[in-house]
Amino acid sequence: MKNLQPSSNGSTTITALIVVGIVAIVASGLAWKQHLEIRQLENVRDQVQVGWLQKNLVDFARVILKDDIRQSASIDHLGEIWAIPLQDSKIADFLKSQDLPDEIDSITLKAHLTDAQSMFNLTNLWTSNNAGQPDTDAIKVYVSLLNQLGLDGELANQTVNIALRSKAKPTHIDDLLTFPGYSKEILTKIKPFVIVLPQPTPVNINTCSSEVLLAVYSFLTRSDVDRLLQSRTTAPFASIDEINKRVNQVRPNVAKSTINPLLDVKSNYWIAYSEIKMRQRLFSNQTLISRNYTLSVVGNLTQIIWTKKYLSQLQ
Repeated sequence: MKNLQPSSNGSTTITALIVVGIVAIVASGLAWKQHLEIRQLENVRDQVQVGWLQKNLVDFARVILKDDIRQSASIDHLGEIWAIPLQDSKIADFLKSQDLPDEIDSITLKAHLTDAQSMFNLTNLWTSNNAGQPDTDAIKVYVSLLNQLGLDGELANQTVNIALRSKAKPTHIDDLLTFPGYSKEILTKIKPFVIVLPQPTPVNINTCSSEVLLAVYSFLTRSDVDRLLQSRTTAPFASIDEINKRVNQVRPNVAKSTINPLLDVKSNYWIAYSEIKMRQRLFSNQTLISRNYTLSVVGNLTQIIWTKKYLSQLQ
């Protein structure tokens, strides 16, 4: 039998196919790498653009809070301009006279300010009266609030004990996830009503929820609290004395003769929220702002305490 040897033409064809295959693989890899690099550049560009928008929204919030002092320095309530949210809006609506790129023209945003003192401040639990000591009155309020939310009130004492033993007390509500007894589900329930601020603060009766007010005034009924909150819509509480007066009107035979120290009619802390939608992604921002009634050393009435940023993919 004769040995079968591949012809030179066959070898050339096979070699050519191998070379073409290698070139195709290399080209495909280069194209994919280029696509990734383009996406990375787009992501960096998006983050820079969103970062500037978020900063501008926070600066705008600070301007509103400073102007609010000029308008009414003695009280803060839900009828003021800071309480008006910025609903879903397109960047293009604010820049109609400019020719915008498509990626900017499609950006939408919304923002709002929340009075941080409309919520119960966990810092009150351990430093309201004596630094580093538990505050029994504040603990009772937190126990009552937890019970209203269907949670175990004993979590209040556990929180205080852990915080006092810890060298790093919580500075944000999310820090509670490191505390035994807390979970993401529990945080979801308490976040609308609980906050952690840098120092002890009273609850603003002009902005708080019925749950928080009922926790502060455990001797009131739900109906009593609803009447108090309804009255503030037409006539916000103007002073601490007025709080005491109206509480006595609602419950004359039970209300205390002196006002609860955990209540006030004005606030010093605010949270600026914003959500920016861009390229099927949602950029969320939360910034805690403190506001003083006298200029700070650097000449500001407001100061940023912390900022939290979140990114999620839209469907």
